[in-house]
Amino acid sequence: MNQGRLTVPEYVILTIVLVHLLVGIVSFFWNPSFFELYIIEDGYIENATALSLLMIAIVCGIGAYQSSGVKRAFLILGTIVFIFGCGEEISWGQRILEFSTPEKLHAVNAQGEFNIHNLQVGEVKINKLIFSTVMYSGIFFYFLGLPLLYKYSSKLRNWKYLYIPIPKQSWGWMYLGFFMLPLILPTGKLWELQEFCFSVFLLASVVFQQNPKFDFLHTGTTGNYKLAEQ
Repeated sequence: MNQGRLTVPEYVILTIVLVHLLVGIVSFFWNPSFFELYIIEDGYIENATALSLLMIAIVCGIGAYQSSGVKRAFLILGTIVFIFGCGEEISWGQRILEFSTPEKLHAVNAQGEFNIHNLQVGEVKINKLIFSTVMYSGIFFYFLGLPLLYKYSSKLRNWKYLYIPIPKQSWGWMYLGFFMLPLILPTGKLWELQEFCFSVFLLASVVFQQNPKFDFLHTGTTGNYKLAEQ
């Protein structure tokens, strides 16, 4: 889609995310028992996060089916990555399906869960090293740095293998603001709210993006791709 003003659906999505964040923040101070239910493992917020990641995987899968060559390979990879992310978020349905963690995995998992991101090797927590430090650095580059590079670098815009959705700059700045909101919470549980925010913003960036090489969701319509043509 175009890189200009936000559309009505985008404003609706932003409002939904903001309301969810505010519910979490307010309930932490005024109704702690509700807050714990709100962000509990396999609870509302975590399932909403997993659903958003699954929807991204579905979008990538549809794109892979409609594409060919390098673009198809990239979208297949995207499908696999986001299915993995969805599965990890809910520990691959462990609590839903009620199966136990294998003994060897339980011994090296900080929370005793059936997932990879909570693995701990000695004093090193994989979640903190990779899924927090590295991943969030990549996330901020994606939402803030990449749109700027796309705007000012014609080489990047014209690179024929740029088969990724480029978020609008406005989405990047709003993500930064929304990400910081839960930081007022004096608890490690703020990560659940931030993960929810990230997953919905990423889903929105896949749909409301500005890279014509990735645009397969709006067949029959013409987006505003002035930057890509420069």
